[in-house]
Amino acid sequence: MTLKRPKPPIPADSRLWEFGLTKELVAQICEGALHGRNLSSELQPRTAEGSLKYIFGVEALRTVCLSIGTVSYENFSKNNMEGVFDPLNGRKLMFQTVDAACGIKDPQPKSKIGDGKRRLIEASRSGFLFPEWESQAREQEAREATFADSECWYVMMSIDANGTVCCEISRPKAVEDEQFCGFYERILVFKHGEFEKLGSQHGAGDTDDDKFEIKPTIQKK
Repeated sequence: MTLKRPKPPIPADSRLWEFGLTKELVAQICEGALHGRNLSSELQPRTAEGSLKYIFGVEALRTVCLSIGTVSYENFSKNNMEGVFDPLNGRKLMFQTVDAACGIKDPQPKSKIGDGKRRLIEASRSGFLFPEWESQAREQEAREATFADSECWYVMMSIDANGTVCCEISRPKAVEDEQFCGFYERILVFKHGEFEKLGSQHGAGDTDDDKFEIKPTIQKK
């Protein structure tokens, strides 16, 4: 019996362009999460650092993707999932901190994954009083079906005890026991030791504790 060898991870340069991204743009997403990390303090709850990395990571992801001209991304917030959606290519792109990106073993989330990916059960169709209402409803149904069927991709970022950042953009197959279970594809963007050379805004004398000059825009509703 011949065992099949696992496929090697896909190099970043051969795939990123399909997302409209470059390594420099992915680095900006990582910088956003690092900025959130630097806002945490010992006086805050233990969960603050992880929450801030996620909040600012999502914001940086959206800031970067919405500025891209080659791919038309749009924001989405659905069933506790936050990210951007590319309806033309059928991709959802989200942000996730993991234990170790770009390693031999599959990355796993720093926090448990909930049931946000479960598809909503569509209600039975009913009649409409006006034709235009039916047309709008059908368009909405088609849009929701496209969203549900689109691929789920994550910008996965890890920071080890020494402050080394690794990042990959990967598509998990499934979620079991609140963790990722296998991957269709892993695009390794920043392997160990590559982040500062290719994307970091740090200077030669900077440390991970330095504050970034990123000023988030907060809109009050």
